[in-house]
Amino acid sequence: MIDTGELALVEAARADSESFAALYDRYRDPIHTYICRRVGSCHEAEEIVAQVFETALRGLPRYEYRSVPFGAWLYRIASNKIADHLRQHYRHPTEPLDGIGALADKAPGPAEQLDASEEQAALRRALSTLSPADQLVISLTFFEERPRSEVAAALGCSVDTVYVRLHRALRRLRAALEKQGEVIYV
Repeated sequence: MIDTGELALVEAARADSESFAALYDRYRDPIHTYICRRVGSCHEAEEIVAQVFETALRGLPRYEYRSVPFGAWLYRIASNKIADHLRQHYRHPTEPLDGIGALADKAPGPAEQLDASEEQAALRRALSTLSPADQLVISLTFFEERPRSEVAAALGCSVDTVYVRLHRALRRLRAALEKQGEVIYV
């Protein structure tokens, strides 16, 4: 579905770089949250967010609408900047999905909160054993709740490939949970 409002913002930003602020305002928080989860530090994420939007502003004249939202292009840039950051710092994120706690917003009682907390810890440990590619497809799909078309654009693959990658990543996640002796339905 074409978001004509978004396309108008992109065209306005192409004509006048001051208009890019509207796109920044629209996508800054989701991109920041995504990067925080991937690098495990919101402080480090600030610099990467700036790099993402600088790259987007410079690349805007070359941006082509391809039936996916502008945000998918930003997520792809963000994924590349995260990879660059991780390569520079010679490390992999140990807890890339810190936002996982948001999944347990409905735990009303202390017992349920304890259970949810233990499940989150087990899930976080299992996720940290997966490859960055598996973590990325799971993060974009479930934690960022991006449509499959945006995930495909961010990963540089087809929607069908996203389904295959997601299926395989979830299978590996399930195996990692079973190896830990955890029973969480994935």
